[in-house]
Amino acid sequence: MSKEPIPSTNWEIEFERIVNNPIYFIEAYWNKLNNTNPVELSREEKQKFFDKHKGIPLLRMDNFIEFREAEQKRRESGIEDWEVLVK
Repeated sequence: MSKEPIPSTNWEIEFERIVNNPIYFIEAYWNKLNNTNPVELSREEKQKFFDKHKGIPLLRMDNFIEFREAEQKRRESGIEDWEVLVK
């Protein structure tokens, strides 16, 4: 991540972030709990790990096209997949 993740003060929002984003969990929690041996991943490793363990949001078909267009715009602007669910 480009900057330190900021945990939400709402536990449900924070739980959703952790469930759906393994990179957020590693950077916001795991590495702080295990600071003597933190997990360090390259951008490529983060993407591979995110793809393997990401939570898949359930979408209605009428939202799918909108979702895909937003996803494409994020990628074009340089936002990584694992950074999206933290915002």
